[in-house]
Amino acid sequence: MTVSETTPPASGEFNVVHLELLYFWSTESHRSFMVSSAAPLVYADTCIRQGLRHPFLMQQILATSALHLSIERPSQKTFYRHHATQLQATALAEFKTILQKLDESNIVSAFLFSSLVGLHVFCDTFSSGETDFNQVLDSLISCINLLRGVRSIIGGWWTYLLTTELSPILTVAADKRQAGEDNPYPLRDLADLIAEADIGAASREAYQETLKELERGFADQVQLSADEGATTANMIFAWLVIVPKEYVELLSQRRPEALIILSHYAVLLHYRRHFWAIGDSGKFLVEGITSHLGKHWEKWLTWPKSIAVV
Repeated sequence: MTVSETTPPASGEFNVVHLELLYFWSTESHRSFMVSSAAPLVYADTCIRQGLRHPFLMQQILATSALHLSIERPSQKTFYRHHATQLQATALAEFKTILQKLDESNIVSAFLFSSLVGLHVFCDTFSSGETDFNQVLDSLISCINLLRGVRSIIGGWWTYLLTTELSPILTVAADKRQAGEDNPYPLRDLADLIAEADIGAASREAYQETLKELERGFADQVQLSADEGATTANMIFAWLVIVPKEYVELLSQRRPEALIILSHYAVLLHYRRHFWAIGDSGKFLVEGITSHLGKHWEKWLTWPKSIAVV
C-alpha cells in the first residue's frame, strides 16, 4: 500500500495518508515495541482502541508510523518525515493540555504515548541528517530530559497501571530488570575509571548508579532472543530514562567520564543496528565521542570502538 508523493499534506482532519499510516502501524510498526508475546496485542489492539478515544495518542501512532515509513522508503523520506513532524507536533501540543488532568480515564493512553514518543524522538535525533556530534548530543540530551519528564508524571500511576491491560508488558519489564540485577555485565574498566577519576563525591555516586543501570542493560541484552535483539525497542531506551539526573547534567557538560559511559551504552545501540529506529546511532556516538575526547582518553574507548566501529 503506497501513497503518492502528490497526496496533499496532512491537515487537522484525517485523510488517505492517515489511513495508510494506520494500516502500516497495524501491520508493521506496532511490532517495534515487543517486550513479550503479549506486547504485540497491546500495541496493535489496545493502542488503537485508546487512540480512538484520545486524539493525542492517535496522532502519535500516526507520527511514529510515518517516521518508520520515512526510513523504510528512502525515496519518499521527505514526504513521510513531513507528516511525522506535523503529526507529532500536534500530538505533543494535545498531550500537554491533559498533563494536569491525568486520571483513570486517560492514564493508559498517556503511558502508551510516552513509549511511542520516546522511540520517535530518539529516532528523529539520529535520522535527521545532522552530522555535527555536539548538536546530535544536545538533541539526545533533550530527548532524555523529555523522557524523564514524562516518566516522572506517569510514575505515580504505576500501581494502577498494573491493574490495567498494560499489566503483561509492565510485569515483563519489571522481571527483566530484576533478572538484570542477578546477571551484571562485567564492565570492570568503567568501574576503574570512576574509581580513579578526580571528581567529587556526588559525581562519583551518579556515575556508579549509572554504571549499575548499564550493567542491567547488558544483562538484559544477553537474555533477548535473536528477533527481539534485532527488531524491537525491547528495554533499550530504559537506561536513558532511569539514569540519575546528575549524570545527564554531567553529560551535558561533556565530562569525559560521562561520555565514556555513553560510548559503552552505544554498544547496546550497535547491537540493535538492524532495528529501524536505531540504525547507526551507536557507531555515530562512539566515533563522535572518540573524536571529541582525543588520544588522552583513547584506552577507555578501545572496547566500544572494537564493537561499533568497523
